[in-house]
Amino acid sequence: MLAYLVEPFDGHSSGDGDAEFGIVPDDVDRDPTFEDLDERVFREYARHLAGDRGLKQNTVQTYYRYISAWCGWCVNEGYLEAHYAQRASAIAPLPEDDGRKPGDQQAWTSEQRHALTRYVDERTRDAIETYTTLPDDTAPVDMQRARYAALKAARDRALVFVLAYTAVRVGE
Repeated sequence: MLAYLVEPFDGHSSGDGDAEFGIVPDDVDRDPTFEDLDERVFREYARHLAGDRGLKQNTVQTYYRYISAWCGWCVNEGYLEAHYAQRASAIAPLPEDDGRKPGDQQAWTSEQRHALTRYVDERTRDAIETYTTLPDDTAPVDMQRARYAALKAARDRALVFVLAYTAVRVGE
């Protein structure tokens, strides 16, 4: 699903297809790179999604969350220096109110997402650090337990990120 949305983002950013702008100047003959991405690119893409394309508000928000999750992954992997997609001016063009009552909230709030992802990030980091810093004379069974704990924490982290950034209802 993410590839389904990253490809149109790439096309939009490249100025291909029905895109209204590209992030690489017209007189430069190259594809966009991570260095070309900034807050402006995500703001323009949010405007593109929120524009008159026949998408419902929840769909626009979901599509942007996918791109935002990809941006977060790029930050975690060191491809980007900042999470440009989450900056206030980048998300300003997105629809905010979809007419639901507060209890029927479709998406996680920003605070909920950050609290959850921060918690699993710390837990995963601790588990991996525990495993990778075990002394050489550690018993094999203890080494296996620490490795299992690190793998389980990494799996849980991936699951939480998918749930937090894909518009799953809070109750789900």
